[in-house]
Amino acid sequence: MTNILTNSAALKSLYHLQRNEGRATEATERLASGKRLNKAGDDAAAERHMIGAIEIEETLNAPSGPPFPMKPAFEMYGEFLVEKGRYDEAARQFNKVLERAPNRTKSIQGLEWALSNME
Repeated sequence: MTNILTNSAALKSLYHLQRNEGRATEATERLASGKRLNKAGDDAAAERHMIGAIEIEETLNAPSGPPFPMKPAFEMYGEFLVEKGRYDEAARQFNKVLERAPNRTKSIQGLEWALSNME
């Protein structure tokens, strides 16, 4: 009987699963830092952290179930951009979420919010 320690396909899958989990955790940490920096008024640093989370998230496969992290980096960055009045950029971020997670309610609402404020 083959077990996980001698099955190379299983070992490869385990490696990629652990790698993705670590990267997703790093993205979540960057988002949390970005949110804290935004609340503290450091918009430039907050934006750098959110973009860093997006760069990580782009390397991960689209989720097959609920997104992880629970709020996709694109969505949080889109909300940040709307708060800053950067509606065109925000709409692009919400569209990126919807490419990976079609019909995600919060992203649809965010996209509508951004589009309704564009001139």
